[in-house]
Amino acid sequence: KQIYKDTLEFRKTLDMRYYIFPDSDLQYFPNDTNLKLNINSLSLVDCGAYIGDTVKSAMYYASKNNIKVKSIFSFEADQTNINKLNKEIIKQQELFPHTDFIVYLAGIWSHNTILYFSNDGNSASSICEKDTQNSIKIPVFNLDSTLQWANPNYIKMDIEGAEQEAIKGAKELIKKLTPHLAISVYHKPKDLWEIPLLIDSINPNYDMHLRVYGHL
Repeated sequence: KQIYKDTLEFRKTLDMRYYIFPDSDLQYFPNDTNLKLNINSLSLVDCGAYIGDTVKSAMYYASKNNIKVKSIFSFEADQTNINKLNKEIIKQQELFPHTDFIVYLAGIWSHNTILYFSNDGNSASSICEKDTQNSIKIPVFNLDSTLQWANPNYIKMDIEGAEQEAIKGAKELIKKLTPHLAISVYHKPKDLWEIPLLIDSINPNYDMHLRVYGHL
């Protein structure tokens, strides 16, 4: 709650007294939640997989805490990033041959369609409203129809402002399974309150934590 209040105050005033210095834990696997207490077999959905940094962190965290990793579903739409992601997954598959690694060259949205995407080859590549010089058309999927068979218990989303649409497309999974959620809320100012409210409207059984993992 204090981090939430300080974040709002800093945004309103730019007063450095309210500036929050980044957390030193693994970005999506912090040590002070009950994650390792109620997951003994991880099935991770990595939305915005980038170059495989979350995949690498997940395998490290799981190994350290004696958690089996059943499957990792990686969604990444940037063609440059996907090549690096695949290289990282090949490394991890050699180390963890019993884990299923599945990669989708696609984005995540509220429904299945085709959208424009800024294919910039970095972590800021994102869905865009119209065709631009660097944009391409990509398929986007909703998780409810794509992974209804997979029973994921952890969903991470860092998808450059498309998080709310992606959550709407995963509402049945969230409602039915109550998976752990790691959702970025910094891309749009209103995400800071609209995303928690959206999740709570779908499934009110979540405890929510807010952290800062990078400098503004």
